[in-house]
Amino acid sequence: MLIKNNSCLCGSTKHYNKCCGVFHNNNLAPTAEALMRSRYTAFCMNKTNYLITTTLPEQQKMLIANNIYKISNNTKWLKLEIIATKNGKQQDPTGIVEFKAWYTDIVSGLKHCHHETSSFVKQNNHWYFVYPD
Repeated sequence: MLIKNNSCLCGSTKHYNKCCGVFHNNNLAPTAEALMRSRYTAFCMNKTNYLITTTLPEQQKMLIANNIYKISNNTKWLKLEIIATKNGKQQDPTGIVEFKAWYTDIVSGLKHCHHETSSFVKQNNHWYFVYPD
C-alpha cells in the first residue's frame, strides 16, 4: 500500500516518518497503542519481519512456522480505528487495545472489518503483541 501525501497509514494526522516509520526503523514504541498502530501500518506495508519481532519472543517461532502473516499478501488494508485502550502507557507492564481494521480481500473483492481486542506486554522496556493462542 502506498502512503498518500506521506501521511501515516495508522490514521494519525502525522507524517509516516514521524509516526510509525520511527518504530519501523528500530525505535521502541512508547505505548501499547503506538505499537498497535505501527503493527497495523506494518501489515499495510507487508513488513513481515516487524510483525514477527514485535510479537512476544516466546511466540515468534510459532508465527514463523505457521506462516501467520502470509494472509496480508491477499489483503488491501483500508482503515484503522482504535476503539478503546486499557493501560498500556509508558509506565504500565501490560495493555489492551481494542480496534477495528477494515480491509478488502483482493481475491474475492469483498470488504471486511476485523474487530479485535489485543493484549500487549512490556518486557525490558519493549512492548510486545501477545498472539492469542
